[in-house]
Amino acid sequence: MKKIVILVVLIGTLIMPATAAERPAPAQLAAFFEAVVFGSEYGGAGEGSKVIKKWTGPIRVGLQSMGGKMIDKPGGGRELKLEKLKPTAAQVGFIRKHLRTLLKITGVKAENAKKVSKKPNFHIKFVPRIAMHAPFLVRGADPKLLRRLAAPGVCYFLSAAKDGKIVWATIIVNNQLDERSMEACLL
Repeated sequence: MKKIVILVVLIGTLIMPATAAERPAPAQLAAFFEAVVFGSEYGGAGEGSKVIKKWTGPIRVGLQSMGGKMIDKPGGGRELKLEKLKPTAAQVGFIRKHLRTLLKITGVKAENAKKVSKKPNFHIKFVPRIAMHAPFLVRGADPKLLRRLAAPGVCYFLSAAKDGKIVWATIIVNNQLDERSMEACLL
């Protein structure tokens, strides 16, 4: 969905009134598009892809929300204390809205993970900024990569594919952002 939005923005630059000097050349627009579709937004985050990967099987969404704070440890030092929270109505609404659009555009089906007794394959986690790099959020991911992705403190997306098919994806969102910014992370 994010790639579609970026493509719409790129196309919009072609039709907006602007001088020739302000408008990127078609070759430059194509390069921008290829960087988004086949590359990595974060240098060193992973190899750019040579093929477009897509969902082909049912999407099973898993939603988590956490709160957290730093607490003093009895022997000195500090540690992060996290607690599970109920996702807000706004968070659930954003997900429903964008998931409906994604399903409609792609034709991919959604399943209720509990009803089909399968694990979620699309995880959306709203966490405090201070926890965005935590290794347990994306099991198996390189902790250095998670630190780099979490550094801006907004959100990030990771996915894995096999044979060109996305098999799982995770979006980590800073739940301390305003609602508009959180929703933008889900596009």
